[in-house]
Amino acid sequence: MRKIVLPVIVVVAVLVLIMVFGRARLWTHRLEVRAYVQDAQGLHAGAPVRLAGVQIGSVRSVRALPEKRENPAEVVMILRTPNELKIPKDSVVSLATAGVLGETFAEINVQNASAPPVENGGVLRTMATETLTPQQLLDRLGAVLRHRPCENQDTTTSNPPKKDTDSSRKKVNGIR
Repeated sequence: MRKIVLPVIVVVAVLVLIMVFGRARLWTHRLEVRAYVQDAQGLHAGAPVRLAGVQIGSVRSVRALPEKRENPAEVVMILRTPNELKIPKDSVVSLATAGVLGETFAEINVQNASAPPVENGGVLRTMATETLTPQQLLDRLGAVLRHRPCENQDTTTSNPPKKDTDSSRKKVNGIR
């Protein structure tokens, strides 16, 4: 009898562990999509994938494909959500950074999309994004700082100084 009870307990324990730890994966929807970009901008495997600012997955891989001359960087994204995502085929992927020095992530924009949903393994279009080198960032910051108000101007009020009203009057219909 003991020879039967111990294996049964082990099997039940393993099933419980599978149910508890595997539960999240059993009830999620998974979709793999690809995008090809001109410049991966430091994007790496594990980076977030967002739609409308909500993280919906992660980047599985980024690799260079020189034979794709226009957009030689392939980005493979795995989307996992509790609900089924019906991302239109004509959605656009762009790369962005979280803040000035933050991590690069992929953003899927569905705003102007109207096509049927992309299939598993499908390819989404991309939109090039402007990236600044550290030198360009410093140059722009310097330009902003150079355009500060003169020190002799009164900066305590937001109203400009009033003009002399007597000298600025106009003669209308012969009346001053």
